[in-house]
Amino acid sequence: MIDGNQKAIFDTHGRIVSGTGRLQYTAKSPSGLYVNFEFRIDGKVTNGGIHISDMIVEYRFNGVGPNALQYVFIHQLTLANNQFDYAVVGDGGGEPTTGSTLVKETSLVDGRLRFQLSDLRGSKANQWFATKLDQPLSGTLEVSDAPEPPKPK
Repeated sequence: MIDGNQKAIFDTHGRIVSGTGRLQYTAKSPSGLYVNFEFRIDGKVTNGGIHISDMIVEYRFNGVGPNALQYVFIHQLTLANNQFDYAVVGDGGGEPTTGSTLVKETSLVDGRLRFQLSDLRGSKANQWFATKLDQPLSGTLEVSDAPEPPKPK
């Protein structure tokens, strides 16, 4: 809890699916909490993610009324390590091939995490990616331009 004004709504599996106020996730193990992202490698949908030690998020809506979509706005995030782990299933199915690459740089832009990966299969070296969190610990990943540096105040 941050200030006692939070409300979390859980599904039948114990995962938070909605809420109000800022919610803080803190890892109890040194390896951190795993945040999973779905993305494409060589045209195939695959999964990969980062490990966080601490994150503060808030559920927000992109409008008002019945057509407004909920999303997760990230206020603060601390990585547990600088690794991005992923698994790719081959053309014939079977066991996935796992890999890991270095998270070189991170940035929070408009509530979304952007990070630069040193070498992700199917992407150019030092490619930037932007996250879209549907839930605090899962979302999608898309190729992104490098974030613009903050403007002086």
